[in-house]
Amino acid sequence: MHPQDYAQDLCLMAAALLQQAEATGEGSWMEDAIECYQQAMAYDPERIEPYLALGYLSLLHQQPETARPFLLKAQAIDPFDPQLHGLWDTLESVAQEIAP
Repeated sequence: MHPQDYAQDLCLMAAALLQQAEATGEGSWMEDAIECYQQAMAYDPERIEPYLALGYLSLLHQQPETARPFLLKAQAIDPFDPQLHGLWDTLESVAQEIAP
């Protein structure tokens, strides 16, 4: 199996784990999904999905500074990705919400 194929499988598994986390409210599913995305990045550093997902999850947890490096890497991979542009907007909103 090629590393890119393994990364794709990990992204699919992570998405399924996130759905399970939403359905059950259990954090362990979320932790497993994050681990899958991190492994996918290691296998295929040029695959945009893990960076978008980890950026989104960071924003979901009100952590814009954690999200920023993921979004910057995603931008380097594909600056025209529509999901990326939405996440940048969300990052600005979250940053303003939590600013003192």
